[in-house]
Amino acid sequence: MLPTINARMREIRITLNLTQEQMGKSLGMTQSAYGAIEIKAKGVSGPVLLLLQILYNINTEFLLKGGGEMFFKKSKNTIKGGQHTPESMQTEIEINVLREQVKHLNEKNSILNEMVDVLKQADKHHATFVEYILDK
Repeated sequence: MLPTINARMREIRITLNLTQEQMGKSLGMTQSAYGAIEIKAKGVSGPVLLLLQILYNINTEFLLKGGGEMFFKKSKNTIKGGQHTPESMQTEIEINVLREQVKHLNEKNSILNEMVDVLKQADKHHATFVEYILDK
């Protein structure tokens, strides 16, 4: 059993014979955003879990806890040759909504990381200024 969700994400991708770029694109994210999941730099969001279940029939119990089989038994919404073939327009709409949510979450995360970097720099400058004042 693979110890982390990140390791299981990598194992799923390899089992599906997909590159990080292909997997990321199918989930509505870039290769680098998907790669960050595999190296534990980023967590797995709810919309990503749902997309994995819809697109690839991934057993979420396996993904989250390492229990059970990797895949559910085949359903009507399966991937064939790396291409999604939904049986209904509703499923396609749900997939697009989930991809947009993933994209939005990635953009929001990027903005938050930039804000943290700015605050760290401001804190360094503030500490230097306080040290300068205290030395006088």
